[in-house]
Amino acid sequence: MRFIDLRSDTATRPTSGMRDAIARAEVGDEQKREDPTVNELERRAATLVGQQEAVFLPTATMANQIALRILSEPGDELLADAWSHLFLNELGGPAVHSGLVMRPLAAAAGRFDAGQVREAVWDRRDTHRPITRLVSIENTNNSAGGRIWPLDEIVAVADVCRELDLHVPLLADDHARARRLAEGWHAAGLAIALEQVETNFVQLDVEPLGLGKWDVIAALREGGVGVSNTVHPTRLRAVTHLDVSDEDIEAAIELAPEALAARV
Repeated sequence: MRFIDLRSDTATRPTSGMRDAIARAEVGDEQKREDPTVNELERRAATLVGQQEAVFLPTATMANQIALRILSEPGDELLADAWSHLFLNELGGPAVHSGLVMRPLAAAAGRFDAGQVREAVWDRRDTHRPITRLVSIENTNNSAGGRIWPLDEIVAVADVCRELDLHVPLLADDHARARRLAEGWHAAGLAIALEQVETNFVQLDVEPLGLGKWDVIAALREGGVGVSNTVHPTRLRAVTHLDVSDEDIEAAIELAPEALAARV
């Protein structure tokens, strides 16, 4: 009896042309980037999808797990279709390899919508919740019978993710505000090492003030400026972030020296 194998596309066998190409392929040390066949495959794949680089991975599960690990930190949260391959068919890989919290979304035909993502993402000001870091869509969706995601729905979900996720483009603003704060306090006579201000941290040395760190923290707090302790004996820190505006920085530049002048 003839056996027609419809179990999975993983049953696909190489054609004679493929086998011939495999036999004649140039090979080299792929770990040293000396395998010309792998290099050409990666180049073609990158060009096909409009990316600068691509990397050859033998399985989709491996690709999924590497992507999750690159894009997250342990304790982050992953949102996906409750019946997605990531959740059902990868042996708990997101938790095992990346330490991710996995929260399923209800889906119809393998798809959820942008509104569900917006509703599911935790408010990052709630420090008791995991950070919702990743949203995964499966296209085509296996459990839904190979259903596709229409492009407009993908775009809508991606737009919400960009709107709600880690505010990466705004980091430059945080850094600029930290620099402005450091320069303003330095000009007012506070002990700020400007050469150490490289990101969104500004360190204030309290030793020249003749005050203890906790006295300075209290004085600044009464004056309307919050700073925090550090591991260094005489240094405090101010950190700029998403909720600190340009107006806040200008006000802090004025308020902090005034508050400290009243204590010295």
